[in-house]
Amino acid sequence: MSKLGDNLRSLREYKYISQTKLAKKLNISNKSLSVYERGISLPDINMLISFADFFDVSLDNLVGRNVPEKEVLPEDMELINIIKSLNSIDKKILKDLAKTFLRREETTTTTTKSSNTM
Repeated sequence: MSKLGDNLRSLREYKYISQTKLAKKLNISNKSLSVYERGISLPDINMLISFADFFDVSLDNLVGRNVPEKEVLPEDMELINIIKSLNSIDKKILKDLAKTFLRREETTTTTTKSSNTM
């Protein structure tokens, strides 16, 4: 079996979805999905993107490409551990709050760049 095939099967089983249901959602045949999972055939790039989107993973992760991880700083690890300890509702609130901070930072950066060019 190929790494891609193993990953497809594992991700599908993790989401508790049958081959038939996944094939239907992605508009492919059951047989196509089966041969991808068994590593007999490889999907084209558009199908790989569809799989990655459906499972919410990167293409690198989907195909089993090992990308060196960046070192996690101790202060970042502390934040990660705090987030892991939150319940799902609090995680969503924190995620929305972080997005608000990022949007504010983007706006500030854009405004600063605009005023510096004048």
